[in-house]
Amino acid sequence: MATPIVEKRTPVDPDRTLFRPGSVSKLITWTAAMQLVEQGKLDLDADINTYLDFKIPDYDGKPITLRQHHDAHRRIRRSGQGHHLLRSGAHASRSVTT
Repeated sequence: MATPIVEKRTPVDPDRTLFRPGSVSKLITWTAAMQLVEQGKLDLDADINTYLDFKIPDYDGKPITLRQHHDAHRRIRRSGQGHHLLRSGAHASRSVTT
């Protein structure tokens, strides 16, 4: 079912049209992260704390990696269930340095 804006073919107005980023922002963020991996500025298997200005505690005695964090979010989207990485605060919105 199309939205009223689509049905009416209302043009987008950059000053008035609201786009809710939702899950789209995850795709944009991950694409940017992968570009940094390609540039050698980010290592998917390094301790995630290397890139953060706050501390994510180890899980099972091992540091959490960006790859593990991404995989946890992917599993959550599929299953709708919580995961230890999210409960640890790994999803917090804070600064990331490269």
